[in-house]
Amino acid sequence: MRTLFIGAVCVALACAIAPLASAKPTSGWQWAPAPPAAIQEVGAVVLGDKVYVAGGLGLPGQVGLFSNKQFQFDMLTGAWSEVASFPVPVHHLQAVTTSGKIYYLGGLEGAALIPNGRVWQYDPKTNELTERARMPQQRIRGATGAAVHDGKIYVAGGQRDYLAFGYFDEYDPATDTWTALPDLPNPREHLGAAIVGDKSYAIGGRFVIQPAFIRPTDVFDFSTGSWSTIGPIPHGRGGLAVVPIGDMIYAIGGEGIGPSFTDNEVLDTRSLTWSTREPMKQGRHGIQGVASDGKIYIAGGASYSVYLPEADMQVYVP
Repeated sequence: MRTLFIGAVCVALACAIAPLASAKPTSGWQWAPAPPAAIQEVGAVVLGDKVYVAGGLGLPGQVGLFSNKQFQFDMLTGAWSEVASFPVPVHHLQAVTTSGKIYYLGGLEGAALIPNGRVWQYDPKTNELTERARMPQQRIRGATGAAVHDGKIYVAGGQRDYLAFGYFDEYDPATDTWTALPDLPNPREHLGAAIVGDKSYAIGGRFVIQPAFIRPTDVFDFSTGSWSTIGPIPHGRGGLAVVPIGDMIYAIGGEGIGPSFTDNEVLDTRSLTWSTREPMKQGRHGIQGVASDGKIYIAGGASYSVYLPEADMQVYVP
């Protein structure tokens, strides 16, 4: 097990920006303080009053083409800062949180999109990154979807060697162990995952090559240990953000061929029906959205297919 300790380096926008939390919430999309660098294919998560954005593809002269940086955004002050970095650059990773810790997993390395299978645990209290048990060798992949249920992390889909997989695995941080579960009915990568109640939803994604989108939504029932498939997402796409708020799951942005999508579609998990909401201000893909206090935060992302990272953040109030 390898532990890194790196002192927080302030790169904040600081006092010149009014705190986002002090503004009166309004429905729809708004711009928020931009991250310190243009990044896409990031992992993002919210813990307490902070949003964390890590890894990704960036720009030379900023974080580099392949980033090992981790940034935090303070929702109370509107300031960004840099915290502990990964030992190696990683992109197409997922971020989740449980028991006061952040977990980054399911990443790829380099231009060859090599999955590393690595899991890092980040403790915001100590600013330490600790490497945990890797994915089982035969199930290593990146560009996955991940979500948390009852303290355990569930990783769906993903890609390796330019193939999409339907793997579904459970990682238990308490025991640092992996367990293979039944595969998704529809293999996919660049998907989004969300858990509402006792069900896990695999939404969107593709079969590696654009525009081979996977539109059916696969649903895993934790009470029965089995999968089912429900109605398709209206606009198929990969590289989207999938964010649950209450009984609703928002599917935002995404990648096709050309400019990134602005779509904002929502699945009502009670009626299992889709509807359309206000689109993003500007399309983004390579994003992981997070929700806090009824707002959805999306930092960075690319404005065009494959690669064009941006340094901005959009916030949506349903």
